[in-house]
Amino acid sequence: MGTPQSPFKEWIELYNPNSFKVNLQGFKLQTEDKSLDLNLKGEILPKSFFLLERNSDQTLPQVKADLIYKGTLSNKGENLYLLDPKGKVIDKILAKGGWPGGDKKSFKTLQRNLKTLEWQTSILPGGSPKAPNRILEKPKFKTITKDKLQALTLIKILKLLTLPLLISFIFSLVFLYLAFYNNSARKLWQDTANGTI
Repeated sequence: MGTPQSPFKEWIELYNPNSFKVNLQGFKLQTEDKSLDLNLKGEILPKSFFLLERNSDQTLPQVKADLIYKGTLSNKGENLYLLDPKGKVIDKILAKGGWPGGDKKSFKTLQRNLKTLEWQTSILPGGSPKAPNRILEKPKFKTITKDKLQALTLIKILKLLTLPLLISFIFSLVFLYLAFYNNSARKLWQDTANGTI
């Protein structure tokens, strides 16, 4: 796919998620058909990136390459493996049927979400060589069931009714008190007038 400057300026990046450095001597980066077969060397520091630039260090002039390589990856997709010195697969991407991200028209690269390990298209054209990948966060929606929605609606209704009901209750108490007081006062006046007291 290359860069916005040239489709031939390709690069590959490795990341070390460990808390210790990794010596790459004897490691290989290899496609299934071995059209790309790279013998790696050097070290990747903890939580750091290792940049491979195709043909020269001018592929990404603003970033120094850790290793220059020859060969290319097909734009149609590849199965690509990272092998340790014993030939054990350390990491892989199975994309022979097509890359799971990247856009050759906009030069947005294929990159990995280091949290989920899923592949995605970079946000910026040219990606983020030797720097953390910018992740497009998906909005998080809370799923509310019908029962929860009904319960929430009932709570809202009760909250709306609470104040009017409280006021009404207070007025009722006041009314009952006044009615009782008035009846008691009237009875007292009548008893006094009739001389029963």
